[in-house]
Amino acid sequence: MLSPYFHSLSSLLVIINPLTMFALFISYTGHMTNSEILAIGKKTTLAVAITLLVFVWFGIHIFSIFGINMAALQLAGGLSLLIRSLNGLNSRADSDNTLKNIAIVPLCFPIIAGPAAISIVISMTTETGNRAAVSFASLTIAFILGVMFHFAEPICQWLGETTMNIIKKVSYLVLACIGAKLMMTGFVFYFLRA
Repeated sequence: MLSPYFHSLSSLLVIINPLTMFALFISYTGHMTNSEILAIGKKTTLAVAITLLVFVWFGIHIFSIFGINMAALQLAGGLSLLIRSLNGLNSRADSDNTLKNIAIVPLCFPIIAGPAAISIVISMTTETGNRAAVSFASLTIAFILGVMFHFAEPICQWLGETTMNIIKKVSYLVLACIGAKLMMTGFVFYFLRA
């Protein structure tokens, strides 16, 4: 079980890079109080774990029931990421963001457990044939993120406002690039299958 676990974990770490996800989490929660950040961090962590586990165990079946292919998932997720990140890049102040229920959308999906992560857990499940190992790798990622989100507020205070503003803008740019890449991958996948 260790080999499929480490193979799945390393694949997930590439897609769900905890440092990048932490920066994106901060970009969405930096203007909130510590109690709000902790609540959103817990909710996001739980949502990520549940989302990944659902797709480990039922992903192929969910896609076949609704006739969804990976290209459609990548296009929709990429477009959503691109729009949200461009809005973040062009916003003048974080205080304009009054959205409090961001744990599920956009943090869990499509940012953390989005199309890329879902496709990875489905392909790892198929490739390794070991749902338990992929599930454990998914839970490991969720745990790492949960710990990082829990300490978000002290880290932000230590970094300072200017550094956090730079991190936020760079994070939005990275998110826009991920969104554009997902869309391009979806287009390529769609046209290669057509």
